[in-house]
Parts: sequence; C-alpha cells; structure tokens
Amino acid sequence: VSKARISYEGVLDGISANKDRIYLKNVRVNANITASPNRSEYLKKKLLVFISY
Repeated sequence: VSKARISYEGVLDGISANKDRIYLKNVRVNANITASPNRSEYLKKKLLVFISY
C-alpha cells in the first residue's frame, strides 16, 4: 500500500476549452510519499515525469 500527498502552487496560465484542465506556470510541487523504499523511488520518478509535461 502506498500513499501520496501532493500539493502544488503556481500562476494560472489558462484553462482548456472543455474546462477539464488548468495550465500553470512557475509551479512548485511538494510531495510526501509513504511506501516501501523501492516503490517510493519508482513513484518519485513517475511524479517527476508527470510534472515535466
């Protein structure tokens, strides 16, 4: 079982036409992940890939 708590803040840059996505710039992310050591590293890498989009 893994748990993650993620918060972020940034400047609103736009909203999609369908209003199902928001776009932020200058984003700062804070994440606390509770998992086994191997799973924790895996989740951190996935989180970084997600944020880079």
